[in-house]
Amino acid sequence: MRYGFIFSAKWLRYIAIAIIFAIACALLANWQNSRREARNAEIQRIEANYSAQPQQLDAAVPSASDQLPDDDDWKHVTATGTYDAENTMLVRNRPLSGQPGYFVVTPLNTEAGPVAVVRGWAPSSSDPDPSTVPTPPSGTVTVDGWIRPAEEGKADDNTPGTVKQLDPKVMNGYEGGYTGLYLQVGSENPQAQQPLPTLPKPSVDPGSHLSYTMQWILFGLMALGALIVAIVRERKAIAERKSEENTDYVVLEKAAIAHGVRASGSRYGDGRRRVKSGRRDRSAEDDEDAALDSQGWG
Repeated sequence: MRYGFIFSAKWLRYIAIAIIFAIACALLANWQNSRREARNAEIQRIEANYSAQPQQLDAAVPSASDQLPDDDDWKHVTATGTYDAENTMLVRNRPLSGQPGYFVVTPLNTEAGPVAVVRGWAPSSSDPDPSTVPTPPSGTVTVDGWIRPAEEGKADDNTPGTVKQLDPKVMNGYEGGYTGLYLQVGSENPQAQQPLPTLPKPSVDPGSHLSYTMQWILFGLMALGALIVAIVRERKAIAERKSEENTDYVVLEKAAIAHGVRASGSRYGDGRRRVKSGRRDRSAEDDEDAALDSQGWG
């Protein structure tokens, strides 16, 4: 059997390792491809919703208590109401352009109920205090912006004036209001006397998921290819060793015959004449003596 050696314990281990590695690469490639598809769907949603004509918030989200559907993420809306400045909170760990800081969130009391509005961004400080950030505009305000799904938070993560996650359900001032979303400001009318830096447009970069997918596929194919190459090389090495063994046997048999030794069952036949035991091969010394004799030096 030409490839029977692959059933040895050593080669079965090699094959198992290569197959397990290839399966792992296939799973990782599938995972990266799933992330790529999810990211592409998110980009399509951003491009469809972000620049669309704005809708009234109560028309875009009929029920204030509903969780925001995925298709409504980044939907362009307007909302009108009055800010509840006393319940302004800072959302921790929200960097902007590489700088640590907070989201400044204030309830906007609308006819359908209060909605959390991310009015902008403020830099970090050693003693975060919502009363130190610029105040929102007073009176009736129309906010133009984009709705985002609320985050999952816990009341235990909150400290006086700050929260870890933007979750209206565990924040003050949102009873009976929009608890499944928040509104990210694009503009306010009228504007605040001291406007906060607004958040940038969401990125539509697809990322490196496609290249990672192809890399994992390539790694898996390389593992299987290396296994096949190793098997072929081992088969050739075995064949060469067998060929060398056969060649050595023939050479030894011919040498034995040249010295008058006949092996039993030789292919040269049992009746082959033996060479006399006293005979020796002509050597280089014999040739040199003959040359000297011919020149009269002998």
